[in-house]
Amino acid sequence: MAWLFGVSLDPFAATVHIINTETRNRDAATTGHLVRDACQRLRRLQIRPAYLKVDSTLRGEVPAALHAVQAAAAGSRIWLAPSFPDQGRIVVDGELVVHGQPQCNVRALFEQDNIVVFDAATDRDLFDIASRALECRPRPLLAGSAGLARQYASLLAQQDRRPTALPEPATGPAVLLAGTIHQATLRQLSQWRYPRFSLIEPLDAIVSSIRQGADTLVEYDWSPAQTKALEAFCRLLPSLRPRALMLTGGDTASLVCLLLEAVGIRLADEILPGVPWGRLMGGASDNLVVVTKSGGFGPPDALETIRQSLPRL
Repeated sequence: MAWLFGVSLDPFAATVHIINTETRNRDAATTGHLVRDACQRLRRLQIRPAYLKVDSTLRGEVPAALHAVQAAAAGSRIWLAPSFPDQGRIVVDGELVVHGQPQCNVRALFEQDNIVVFDAATDRDLFDIASRALECRPRPLLAGSAGLARQYASLLAQQDRRPTALPEPATGPAVLLAGTIHQATLRQLSQWRYPRFSLIEPLDAIVSSIRQGADTLVEYDWSPAQTKALEAFCRLLPSLRPRALMLTGGDTASLVCLLLEAVGIRLADEILPGVPWGRLMGGASDNLVVVTKSGGFGPPDALETIRQSLPRL
């Protein structure tokens, strides 16, 4: 899955706009088309493409995405750094290593005249890459994981100090929707100590738990029957007024946002590395706190850490 980040040229607009191209499971031709379309959408808004977020294990048609954004950015030089050290994914001597296991030679696969591959084994390495990019003229287009995006965003934030209004703290229970079977998330779910339901169960039981004020886990398996139940649950969710929505699994997060008719997420910060929080934009759940977590990210106690952080958001 590729996310295209653009930096606004309008000082009164949001600093960064993000488009999810939904390309992880698409073929090369479709990936190229969707990324080019995203670039054109940004350009029409007078937003300069600045960052192509790719999977840190290089899943999906990454070459097609790189070539599409490069063509749309008039041949801009691309700096590629897929490392995400906090998740055990680094590049050493051009080799992508995931939790100590070599995967592929990124430099051999991607490096060419206008694409440069960077080694990075620590957050400091990624910070240095982002710092150098901001100093370059013309500025290269960065491509990489959420790890490099975090460093780049922190540097951009130092350049943008506009005050933001703090919303009133929310009350009510948290709702966790889990739609991934990744082993990392399954380990996290095994530590959940609060009400737990599957969408095969009657919605009345789930709704009752939430209305009683309990932080509630709802598991979803992508079957047609459970997808129909999820649609019904999302229609009820605004009336339940939870203080926050926790979504684990990228496809799950995209689907839930679609069902809630949200047009986007106004990002705020990270709770854990690679686990951002923000507020829904649009729809009946507008301004609801939402936390998104990739299925493969986080330590075994990640969900409890997120849950305990919610009252402070």
